[in-house]
Amino acid sequence: MTRALLLVTLGLLTACSHSPSVLVPALPSLLPSDALYEPPVSSAFEILEFTVVDADRVGGARAIPIAVRVPTDVEGPRPVVVWSHGGGDGKTNPLRSGPAWGDALAEAGYVVASVAITPRPRGQVRALCRHVGYSSRDACRANFRSVKYDRQHDLSAVIDWVEEMSTDPAWADRIDPSRIVVGGHSAGSGGA
Repeated sequence: MTRALLLVTLGLLTACSHSPSVLVPALPSLLPSDALYEPPVSSAFEILEFTVVDADRVGGARAIPIAVRVPTDVEGPRPVVVWSHGGGDGKTNPLRSGPAWGDALAEAGYVVASVAITPRPRGQVRALCRHVGYSSRDACRANFRSVKYDRQHDLSAVIDWVEEMSTDPAWADRIDPSRIVVGGHSAGSGGA
């Protein structure tokens, strides 16, 4: 597991670099044939916005805004990075969910789904607090952050959405559902 994680990390770091690296020629030979690694390229990409809805969430249906960066000048299904932003208070705009990382990865040939982990409305937070065992509002406020709870569930819902989209004829030649990775910055890496 550690070796695979290290290799995926090296692959992503190498793919994100804007200048050639000594690791690039050697790295592909070290990776298993099904690795997520893609050689560095400089792809143009488009950004599409979607809302993924998780209808079965505690406290009510949850809308999850995402911005999907799709390389436009590479052929064949691409590996997918589901990106989780940093910040424990959440974000509402997926275009501001790690844009530098999303752009670098898309330029490197990856499809990138940047997720905005949005704060919940108060009524949903209370329902969630009761669900996880906090009976008083004060105890919940002092000890529980709904964004931390929702991050892992939001990322899971987005992975399910990516897999579902890969069966849509319009997306089948853009997304490789066998090569999906979750990455994040700071608090986002905790969800990853």
